[in-house]
Amino acid sequence: MNEQPIRIALRDAGIEPAAPPSAAISAMLPLRAAFTGAALAQVETRRITVERRFPDFDAYWTAALMAGGLGERIAALPSDAVDGVRARTRVQLHIDAEGAVLASGTANAIKSVVPA
Repeated sequence: MNEQPIRIALRDAGIEPAAPPSAAISAMLPLRAAFTGAALAQVETRRITVERRFPDFDAYWTAALMAGGLGERIAALPSDAVDGVRARTRVQLHIDAEGAVLASGTANAIKSVVPA
């Protein structure tokens, strides 16, 4: 799964962001292992990638801070640290000529059948 740019920017600033809920199991291999380990049959996985367009960086920033404890982590930082994280985040993003941000994200999907 590709990592959210704000999490990368926090790490670059020496700040460890909180892990998203169930991060360890959400990767494809551990997810598949959990299902096959539970003796489920016909286990199928696929990766889902989505893109979202934000009108500007501020709209992206506001939405991103709602994810997995990031808002609380950022709010606890001094304003100069927040400014640095914002700047490091901005340089990682695809921002078009009109200032819109195109961001993408992925999720792993899995399905199976309970054997009879």
